[in-house]
Amino acid sequence: MTVDAKTDWQYKLIDDITKGVNVSIRPDALKDGELTDALNVFFFKKQLQSDTGYVKFASAVKGTPRATFQFFKKSGTSALLLFTNSNIYKLVLSQWQFVSSGTDTTLTANAATSATTITVASTAGFADGDDIGITLDDGTEHQSTIAAGGIIGSTITITSGLPSPAASGNAVTQAAKLAGTDDEQISFAPFPAFDWLVFTNGIDVPKYYDGTKITDIPGLPSSGNVIAKSIAVFNNYLMLFNTTEGGTAFPQRVRWSDTADPTNWTTGNAGFLDLYDNEDFVITTLPLGPYLILYREREIVRIEYVGSSTKLFNFDTMVAGEGIKSIDAVADVGGFHLLVGNANVYKYRGDFELAPVSDTIYNKLFGVAGEINPPYAHRISSFYVEELDEYWILYPDVNGTYPNQLARYNISDDSWSFRDFGIDLTGFGFYQLDSTQT
Repeated sequence: MTVDAKTDWQYKLIDDITKGVNVSIRPDALKDGELTDALNVFFFKKQLQSDTGYVKFASAVKGTPRATFQFFKKSGTSALLLFTNSNIYKLVLSQWQFVSSGTDTTLTANAATSATTITVASTAGFADGDDIGITLDDGTEHQSTIAAGGIIGSTITITSGLPSPAASGNAVTQAAKLAGTDDEQISFAPFPAFDWLVFTNGIDVPKYYDGTKITDIPGLPSSGNVIAKSIAVFNNYLMLFNTTEGGTAFPQRVRWSDTADPTNWTTGNAGFLDLYDNEDFVITTLPLGPYLILYREREIVRIEYVGSSTKLFNFDTMVAGEGIKSIDAVADVGGFHLLVGNANVYKYRGDFELAPVSDTIYNKLFGVAGEINPPYAHRISSFYVEELDEYWILYPDVNGTYPNQLARYNISDDSWSFRDFGIDLTGFGFYQLDSTQT
């Protein structure tokens, strides 16, 4: 340490300033390497680096983007899907193209540039106001809407003309529709045995994608009138959580299909359990080792597969008095979960204890003076960025109704930094590139 005689300033060389933000103590009591703030920066290889920017990915879409999911089939092929509140898309030729509702046809005559009327093999299943995609000769898709009174015989009139030609035989797709809202997050569950990606948005009947089209899960009770807040696949059982059945809400309910048969919900081993030990709503689940961890508003339950003729699952309360903020407020980091609770960010290993990891920034995020806006905490998203070994939390600040701030936890360094995005963030997702990127 040296002293500048002219100013009485003391100078100290600190080799490592990557110990992160600490607002739990006085600034003059900080340890070497700790910071009073670290905004729009991150820690990488023991260095403090400026945060990176962001760019638009692929083409524009209809509806509020909520999540992407890269669905891998048993064959090894994959598709990157985008879910908005109103539609589902698949990435093709750097364009988000509509995923089919199961109603498709083909052109039976060439359609020229600027054409607003197309001739198709069949109009069965199409209706006024439907979103449709028309495959153009260059492989891209023209996305439009069927005009009012636009179906006459074998012709369909659309509201916007084709930007380039489409030859006879090209596909015409009716887009799968959703009725999602900004207040309900999407829950996904790959079912590899069936090559399905099952999902629910908390508003529509749970559905699955088979690599070609979107279909409602068949065989559900109440004549199919079932909604679920979250969904999982565990030991070859498709499971629904926090359901509404026949118009009646069962927020503590866990329902499962028959063994290895996601179309049978009434016979065999199919059944349900209402967790009435307390009034906490079920939020979501994540696998952890041989268990499925069920997160409630203020309770954590461990589900264990038993498989006997009289009992399929054990439901053991592991943690009482603490839960999670939203469906996306928990992430699988491999040997443990990281989650945003009501009073801290925690590490959870499936036992009886939650290990806080955000004590140093508690006053910034939680408590009376915390930045998280309580009425919109259900919109919090979090995820694990494996390449950086970081846990990211997207949250709305006190002036925000949507997540606009990022808290990033560097697991290796046990340190926190922050980012102010300045834009509203409505969802997140991952994408594995097929080629090398600089």
